[in-house]
Parts: sequence; structure tokens; C-alpha cells
Amino acid sequence: MLKSTTTPVALLIFTLLIVSPADAYAQDRSGDDCYAHVVHLSKDIGCRVTGSHSNEMAGNYISQRFIEYGLNVRMQEFGFESRFCDDCEEISNGKNITGKNIIGILEGKSKKKIIIGAHYDTVPNAPGANDNAAGVGVLLGLAKSLSNKNLNHTLVFIAFDGEEHGLIGSSYYLENVENPETIEFMINIDSVGRGNILVPMVWNHESSHKDFFQSGYLQSPLWLTSTIYKEAKAEGLSVYSNIVKDQLQLVLFDQITNPVYSMSDSGVFLENNIPSAGYVMYKIQNGSNNMKLNYAHYIPDIHTKNDTYDKIEVQNLEIVEKIITNSILTLDKEREAMTHSSSYGGGLLVGLNKNLFSIPWWAVFLSFSLMPLLISITIFIKSRYYFIVIAPSFISLALLVLIKDSEPFSAITTGIKTNLVIFIIFLILISVMETRRYKMTLLFTFSIVSYLIGSMMFFVDLCPINTPAVKIYLIVSLYIISQVIYSYFSFGKKRTRKHPSGANQL
Repeated sequence: MLKSTTTPVALLIFTLLIVSPADAYAQDRSGDDCYAHVVHLSKDIGCRVTGSHSNEMAGNYISQRFIEYGLNVRMQEFGFESRFCDDCEEISNGKNITGKNIIGILEGKSKKKIIIGAHYDTVPNAPGANDNAAGVGVLLGLAKSLSNKNLNHTLVFIAFDGEEHGLIGSSYYLENVENPETIEFMINIDSVGRGNILVPMVWNHESSHKDFFQSGYLQSPLWLTSTIYKEAKAEGLSVYSNIVKDQLQLVLFDQITNPVYSMSDSGVFLENNIPSAGYVMYKIQNGSNNMKLNYAHYIPDIHTKNDTYDKIEVQNLEIVEKIITNSILTLDKEREAMTHSSSYGGGLLVGLNKNLFSIPWWAVFLSFSLMPLLISITIFIKSRYYFIVIAPSFISLALLVLIKDSEPFSAITTGIKTNLVIFIIFLILISVMETRRYKMTLLFTFSIVSYLIGSMMFFVDLCPINTPAVKIYLIVSLYIISQVIYSYFSFGKKRTRKHPSGANQL
């Protein structure tokens, strides 16, 4: 009896000695698979400058993994003139070389596409473990984990080439992609293997003295950045977020109108009006929120020979993969639901914390168009000061008609100028019709508040369709509503005077 009980115990102890807790834990960690890709790309293959033999080896490795995961794989070759090619065999600077995007497609229920990208090339003499074997490792991990999901959207995994030469691979892809309007959004992964805070990768290159990360959030739509932020927060990862927090915040106008510069491929999609979010991991001391335009200071060993696999933080790969996986699964459902939320083809997308709400366009039309019009007509009939309400309405609508087809930046500028013009007109009118200070103060307050609320709608993307005309229309409507409310309470009531008999009389 004693013998029969000790044998299983001995076997259990032997098993525990052979398989350590760390090894058992590692078997369930997706980060280890990602890390294995990092080691192979940066250690076994090494420097992967576009056009070199090692770059071709890396491309073949990525395509083989895509095939293993059941993706439809195609290669997209492109030529360009090299800026540097120190390790390219028999190729000198200034010669035309060939790059190759590796594309893996996982078909979904619809033709709408979600693109996940990461570049696999490096600068000369750099093994590129963090920049960007880490991003490719996460990309491959995502391809593997999502390949068994039944998704609404078609997923397109792209390992871009030529990024270090100036985003050439991603630019070529967009120049030649069929039906770009079917791209729902793009997420880019770059240099996520080291660091402790996730930050956006697009900034305003004319605002280096400012917090340049702000425009990364501004250029990326709220529904995308807020979802990624929420998933990162759920995983306990810090996210640099002065803009997209639990509440919406107003930001400076010039940060969206100035030209945009991108550190990676997500910027190419943004410049082509395709929703995109690109993220990188930074090493920040003491949770600093005062980061400037010196990215090399926050990404250790980037573009150097010291960017090696042994410095990669495996848990970062695991966390980033999980964040993006959850974000894609969430957005796959929510964006599809939004598309079919109304027989009129969608609606106004409103983000509140982690939830997204879609209001049908007919409800938006009733709320922002017919209701203010009916109230204005009512005041027109009952108030002797009707023109104070009606005049700005006609001015706003007339200007809206004139600028509804303008280019985005032009429309934004014109829209804000429109608010200023109407605001000044109201000040002039009220100063003529009413001199009492408290009413002028009240009007001033209403005007400023409506202007700020309206302007804020330019800086956060509440609309699924990024059309300036829609946003300008909402601004004008908000302004009209605020002025209607003010006019109703200040001028809509008929004044009364005391009759000698003691009764109120008009």
C-alpha cells in the first residue's frame, strides 16, 4: 500500500523538477511566441535594410508564418531610389532597389477591412530588435490569435518594407490598393518591445515646442483612440493621453491645421483620410507628462547596433498584443453595428467613456434642424425682437451652404470665422437694442459657451464620416439653439406695465 502511494508522488516531484513553474507559465504566454519571432528576425537574420539579402530572408519568414496561420498571402514589390544601403550586396547609395510588402489576408463576413501593420526593415548596422522586430512579432502573434475568430471585418496584416527610407512601403500600398473606401481603420505597431508607457506616433512637426503627442490623438478618431486607451488601461499599462481620457477636452486649433509628420506608417493612412492609430512604447522616468520631440531619448538604443533581442521586455509584447486583440474584437462588433444601426446608412457616432452610441441621421436632422427652426418661428410670431433670432439663423445657414463642399482645413477655418462673425453681429445688435449690463453679460456668456462647444466638435471626431460639412452644420445648429434659448428668455416675453386700476396691462 505504501509503495503504491509513493510512486505517484515521486512521479509528480520528478515532473515538477523537469517542468519548472516558469516554463509552465511560459507555455500560456502569447508574448513568448512574439519574442521567438523577435529573436529570429534580429539575431538569426540580423540587420534588414530594404534591398538586402537579409531583408529578403525576413520577408520570406513572415510570409511563411502567415501561410501557417491560414492567411491568404501575397507579395507587393515596389522600386525606389535608396538613401542608404550600406549592407546591401552590390548596391550603392542612389541606386534603384526593390522593396516588398508582405500581406496576409483573413477574410471576414464583409468586404470592410481592418489593417494591422508593422514595418520589418531596419536602418544600416542595426539588428532592429525593438525597431521593429518587436512590432512584427506582435503582428504575427495577432495573425495567429485572430485567425480562428469569426469576424465581421476582413483583417489585412501587412509587414511594410521601406519604412526607414521614408514610409515608402505603406505609401505604395495605399497608392495601389483597390477600393480604399472599404478600409475601416488601421492600427500600426512600432518599437513596442521596451518601455513603460504607450504613446501615439503622429505629431505636428511645426509644434515641437508643444506637447507633440496631442495631434496624434487629434488626427486619429476618438472612437479608435479611446478604445485602445480603455483596453490599455484595463491591462494596467500607462497611456500618454492628454487628450483622450474619460472625458473630452478642448485643444488648440493650430495643432490640427498645421501639417502632420509621422514617425511610422500610420501617418500615411491619416494623410489619406483613413482612420488610423499608431503606437510606440517609451521609457519614461517618474511618469513624466512633458515629453518633447526627441523620440530617441525615450526609445533606448533605437537605430543603433545596441538594439538587440536580449533587451526586449517580453511582457510588453504580450500586453500590446492583448490590447490590440481586444480593441479589434470590440471595434469589429461596434463598427459593424453602427453601419447597420439605421436604414439611412448609419448615424452620428457619440463616444461616452468606453461606450459608443449611434444616433440615426433622421434623429440628428430633427434635433439639430427642425426643432431650432420651429422654436425660431414661434419666437418670430410672439416676439417684437424676432429679427435678433432670425437674422443669425439665416446668416449661419447661408454661410453653411457656401462652405459645405470646402476642403477640410479650409472648412474648419471658415466655420470658426463664421462663429466669430455671428458672435460679433449679436454683440452689435444687443448693444443697440438693450443697454443693461447684465443682459449684455448674459449674451456674452451664451455666445462664448456656444462658440467653445461648437469649436470643440472640430477637435474630437464624433462623426463616423469625417466630413467637415457635418461638423460645421452641428456647430451652426448649436449656436442657433443657444441664441434661441437666450432670446426666448430675454426678449420673448412680452413686457408688462401696471395699469392705474392695478391690473397688469400690455
